Amino acid sequence: MYLYKKCMKGSSMQYTKWFMKRFILKAYPYGICVVAGTLLFIVASELNGNANSLLVGISGAFFAIPCLYLLFESAQKFSNKKLNKELFEYAKMQIDRDIMPMVNQLIKMVYTYDKSDTSIKGWTKFLSLCENDIVIEIEKNEYLGFQAFKEWFVSTKNITTTLESPFILRRFNNEQVTTLIHILESLTSLELLSKRTSDLFVVSEKQAEGYKLKSGIELNKQNVGYSDRYILLKHLAGDKYIVTDFGDFPQYHVSKLLNFCKMNVTYLSVYAGCIFSLKSAINEWVNITGSRLVMDPKMCANWTPKLKE
Repeated sequence: MYLYKKCMKGSSMQYTKWFMKRFILKAYPYGICVVAGTLLFIVASELNGNANSLLVGISGAFFAIPCLYLLFESAQKFSNKKLNKELFEYAKMQIDRDIMPMVNQLIKMVYTYDKSDTSIKGWTKFLSLCENDIVIEIEKNEYLGFQAFKEWFVSTKNITTTLESPFILRRFNNEQVTTLIHILESLTSLELLSKRTSDLFVVSEKQAEGYKLKSGIELNKQNVGYSDRYILLKHLAGDKYIVTDFGDFPQYHVSKLLNFCKMNVTYLSVYAGCIFSLKSAINEWVNITGSRLVMDPKMCANWTPKLKE
């Protein structure tokens, strides 16, 4: 299943720059061979005898090498086209499986729960925000501690593991691998800011009504791999609750998860900049991998496609 991203601000310009850079890098070796062959041929035309024959032969080789390599590369690409496409889609799906929760978490860091829209429309709106939009939104909002103190450990670990996988990395070009590194760097910056800044948010004594917490281990005793995971439940009626959010939290923040808090204005621009940097890196990844996100079938097991009659 594919989630397609609509056109966003600056996306056409970003794609054009990426395409030109890629074209220049691919054409550069061929251009060097043609220039070298031309120069040798010009020099050979000024000589006679064996020297002329030798330089003409070398010049011809410089012209022949890129032609032969181009033919070989074209034949190889044609024969492996379908296989390479399937392998690329599989590798991209592994990355996008980690990208999607990141976008959802970023949306809940910028908007309040009642305004957080994690639909395709909501994603498009969020991914088109400029840095100033993020600053304005965060400055005016009051958040639950559950939104403010959530950790990025799982996302960072998953992206790092992916970058250490030779199988997946071989399916991407240099530009795509570089963008993945940018995502990891932005993710690490945001995580370090949250961990090392004790007064990043100003926590009030006021607590949210109609919510309660459940720990992952409380729900499942075998959930030892995520001992710091908590689920935020919103009360509906009677003894019925709905899951609003989930995430991992250090124990010293658990007591504040239901408290309201505001962004400390001292760190507002830095915090918004980290969010914008990560959002921009995700945008770049989407742009250079087909302007779409590939959903893992396991994530939509209950999704039933509508078949044409």
